[in-house]
Amino acid sequence: MHVNHLVMSLAMLLMVWRPVGTAGTWIQVALFALFTVVMLLGLPTVHGVSERVGVVNHVVLNSVMIWMLLAMPLLMGHAMGGSADAHAGHHGGGTGDEMAMEMAPAPAWAEAVNWGAVVLSAVITAWWLVRLLRDPGHRAHSACHLLMAAGMALMLALM
Repeated sequence: MHVNHLVMSLAMLLMVWRPVGTAGTWIQVALFALFTVVMLLGLPTVHGVSERVGVVNHVVLNSVMIWMLLAMPLLMGHAMGGSADAHAGHHGGGTGDEMAMEMAPAPAWAEAVNWGAVVLSAVITAWWLVRLLRDPGHRAHSACHLLMAAGMALMLALM
């Protein structure tokens, strides 16, 4: 799971600062899908309710990350085939008319799925907040997970 944390943190930082293009997006999707499958396969060997919920939280957040990667162009009004510069809000230097034509409102189904992902991320944030307050022995661990889940919810809500 530590590798998953590192990759997700780097991916979210990269997402904010630099467009990765279509190939980079699909590489990230494949990595998070692989991490999700590995965690699901290992779930039967995890003992204890808190530990199982923690693994399920990771599976959900990985799924939400995959959604974010694939839906970002759609939710932010850019065609999937558009330039990578448009993905990061750099708009590739086009004229105002070209940019206005490129922007489109997100479909209702995509907005609904996105807000569902925001709610799931917020619920996971609340779970880690409760763990942070109840389990003094693992505060740093819980705080890191709380920040990651809250960051996911915030990024999705801003999209």
